[in-house]
Amino acid sequence: MATQILQPFSAMMDAANQDGVTNFIVNSSYRSDTAQQQLFDTMGADLALPAGYSEHNVGLSVDIGSTTGKMEGSEEAAWLERHAARYGFILRYPPNKSHITGIQHEPWHFRYVGLPHSEIITKNDWTLEEYLSHLQQEKSITTRTQGRAYKVLYYDLQESLQIPVPTTHSYKVSGDNRGGLIVTIMQ
Repeated sequence: MATQILQPFSAMMDAANQDGVTNFIVNSSYRSDTAQQQLFDTMGADLALPAGYSEHNVGLSVDIGSTTGKMEGSEEAAWLERHAARYGFILRYPPNKSHITGIQHEPWHFRYVGLPHSEIITKNDWTLEEYLSHLQQEKSITTRTQGRAYKVLYYDLQESLQIPVPTTHSYKVSGDNRGGLIVTIMQ
């Protein structure tokens, strides 16, 4: 796992434990290019992406299972569905969205996108692709989550190479892998 997701992941697991949901198992997280390519070669394109194209290669995804059986329909899956967004995670490949993601439903695959993005995505029942398309079109989203105000801005790098950032508020800058930058301002 990338270091930036360790604290939110631990907090999420602690909260589940406090709710009596304790049968989680991490089946996979960070994968080297070699491990990812081996998985792709073994499982095929229907179940894995080639090295360099998987979120596991950057450590932002975690495959979470249940020690009691299949993840789908489990108490653990239900808990994550209700609470993962609060900790910055989304179900990356939800049911009935494979026509958008290009990947079949994976009830175990969670992606860290951080706040407020996870709550915006979950509230709107979007995939990451749908969220990025919406943000690219709208250029700006304001929201409140967990008592904090956020402004999310999108910049197309083909249109501008100068990105204004605030001097009075904390912010994060991230790429969207589409040629744009997202500036998340915590107000």
